[in-house]
Amino acid sequence: MTDDELRAALRLGHADDRPPTFEATLAAAHDRPRRRRWLVPAFGATLAAAIAALVLLRCTPSGAPPAIDLAGIGMASSSLRLPTDSLLDVPDRGLLASTPHLDQGLVP
Repeated sequence: MTDDELRAALRLGHADDRPPTFEATLAAAHDRPRRRRWLVPAFGATLAAAIAALVLLRCTPSGAPPAIDLAGIGMASSSLRLPTDSLLDVPDRGLLASTPHLDQGLVP
């Protein structure tokens, strides 16, 4: 079979092909029954969330949590000094602690 014969066979095979009209496509879409494929996964997800909530509520201990003794673990003070704090030391912090007085004409 040559290319010309193949082209002729394709033209002959698709001679009656016409796209359907918009009205026919719309009518076919309205006639088709709607499937509720989303209903089963949505029900399953809702059921799984409800079961997870019940398990979480059942396994959660009730009552007040026990008090933590901070002195026993060395956390009695509220200051924390880290080894890298020395990198943040800025010479002459007074410049950063005060704001310049522009009415005097001087910048500290």
